[in-house]
Amino acid sequence: MTPLEFLNQLWQYKPDDQYVLIWTLPDKRSRWFTSVPDAAEYVAGVKGSKDVYVGLGLAGKDYGPMRRCVSGEVTGIAAIGCDFDLLSEAHGKKALPRTVQEALSILPPGMEPSFVVLTGNGLHCWWLLKEPCMFETDAERSDTARVVARWHTLLRLRAAAKGWAYDRLSDLARVLRIPGTVNHKDPAHPKKVTLLSASGRRYNLSDFEEYLDEAAIPDPEAEQRTAREWIERFQDKPLVLNFSARIPEEKLQSWGGLIQSPGGVHPGGQLKGETPHRHRPVLQGRRSHESLDARPMALCHLGQTVPHKSPILPKKRGLIRYCAKGH
Repeated sequence: MTPLEFLNQLWQYKPDDQYVLIWTLPDKRSRWFTSVPDAAEYVAGVKGSKDVYVGLGLAGKDYGPMRRCVSGEVTGIAAIGCDFDLLSEAHGKKALPRTVQEALSILPPGMEPSFVVLTGNGLHCWWLLKEPCMFETDAERSDTARVVARWHTLLRLRAAAKGWAYDRLSDLARVLRIPGTVNHKDPAHPKKVTLLSASGRRYNLSDFEEYLDEAAIPDPEAEQRTAREWIERFQDKPLVLNFSARIPEEKLQSWGGLIQSPGGVHPGGQLKGETPHRHRPVLQGRRSHESLDARPMALCHLGQTVPHKSPILPKKRGLIRYCAKGH
């Protein structure tokens, strides 16, 4: 795939007055284009040992050669992109996938990327939107940024489940490599940037929101706001420990999720030979190590709820969490 073919697919529906960023290293220079063919012509003509990138976000103006458009000024996006590093001399300090197939196993089922690009030391995945998502207000930009952040959180969790690191680089101003260019990160061993696959699939932004809701991936901004509210609510109140407290049986039943005992996970209800306080409630979509300990517990009575750092269902934030302390 040539730079023109790729950029045409990415930006074919962009508004005529919006600017595309082409950014190069090592000179850290920005070039701004309203014409996609002009941008592609520039990319194809780059000489020497330069790395060439395209911005994921559109800009409303030319910011000049020394600036990139920051996330808070991005005017729209036409895709969601991610960057998977592979274990190599360039990326040897983290636990990473060793092969392209291992990296692709991180991808969420049913959400095939539009493009997978081999970058030389990893791969970039692109999910193209059916039409650019343009922002008329700051609130629309923030809403989209939260969806993108949640998508990268999902990728990070899926990578972590396999024991791999994933850099959650989710800002709207991110830049990624262009097929048909060259990776000069190691000048002595340049590597071609090539297209691995093109599925032809395009998505609505709502497709990602629905998928993330089903996977119980939290909204980071909403969680931070809830945490701040609870800190403010209880900052002047003493913490009271009740070592004889137990989770009420009716609360266990109302959760209606999974009950996990030291012997494994079981659907709802009381386990044979187990007392209620030895159960560990586990919600769908949560990792078992984030559930409550199965030992006798001291419960912190703080009123109704406390902040929760594990994934929770976005539409079920009223869940009571009990702070456990073994004794």
